[in-house]
Amino acid sequence: MELQGTIRSLTSEGITQLQNRVKEVAESISLANRCEAEVTFPGNDFPPTVNDAECWELSKSASEEILGQGMVEEMGPIMGGEDFSYYTEVIPGCFSFIGVGNPEKEGYGVHHPKFKVDEDALSLGTAIHVNTAFNALNGVGGV
Repeated sequence: MELQGTIRSLTSEGITQLQNRVKEVAESISLANRCEAEVTFPGNDFPPTVNDAECWELSKSASEEILGQGMVEEMGPIMGGEDFSYYTEVIPGCFSFIGVGNPEKEGYGVHHPKFKVDEDALSLGTAIHVNTAFNALNGVGGV
């Protein structure tokens, strides 16, 4: 029998603690039932993606220059798995989301097979990325 799953945490220490606990529980259950358990964690235990505060301020400022004041919101922590975290372990960075859904045009979420991108949002996303790069290269926004 094989059991598979995903373990995620908002900290690297949390991932390690969860892996240790899963191994401990599985081995204890197998011992109690006179059998053996082999617990492995084959890759994909991405470290958490943590935005650098200065990079976030740069991104927010550059975005608000395009979208207007108060149009950019900070998201709380999410449990998505993302390899971008490997970059931010080496160089400060900021992972942000640009919405391309429009509930006035369709009601499906981004991961639904019937979701359709609001193509009017694509030019805004491009402008935000260009403005962020421009501001970073020119030292605007504290970076």
